[in-house]
Amino acid sequence: RRGEPLSPVHVLPIYVYTCELAESDDQIYGAMNRAMRESDAEALAFWRPLIWLLDRALQELPPYTGKLYRGIGVRLNEDQYQAGHRVCWAAFSSASTEKSVAEEFVKEGNGSLFILRSIGARPISKFSMFPEEHEVLFRPNTVFEIDSTVYATSDIGQFYSGIDNISMAERTVSITSGK
Repeated sequence: RRGEPLSPVHVLPIYVYTCELAESDDQIYGAMNRAMRESDAEALAFWRPLIWLLDRALQELPPYTGKLYRGIGVRLNEDQYQAGHRVCWAAFSSASTEKSVAEEFVKEGNGSLFILRSIGARPISKFSMFPEEHEVLFRPNTVFEIDSTVYATSDIGQFYSGIDNISMAERTVSITSGK
């Protein structure tokens, strides 16, 4: 059914995920993703219906293949993000087709910019509260292999931008039984 227009049942969880609540310091996407990253059983029980609906909706969209950018306002653990290592992002993870959009989410001197090669993220901008962000969403438990890193603490990192720059490629992971 990919390629067909999404039904309201699929559009609604995408829109809700992207909503910004004016009176809240903790947005829906932030609280839900934190529960997923931290494996908080009580919070996961609360968010489980939206997690399921959003994941089902994403499966109805065609995959985006190409370069994406993700900016975050925190520095990374340099031990975890080393070239050749693999990382698994447990929560839904947003990225943009536009580098300038991702850079807006990086706090100067205290953030990280990911340059991602996607094979399975889903474009959601036309269903988002913020279509101008050109958002593409990775599903939970997406695995990436780190190609290269330039950390802000390095000489070249301080000269270049003062932020961490991490280049990663999405990988498919096959699960085999022990039989």
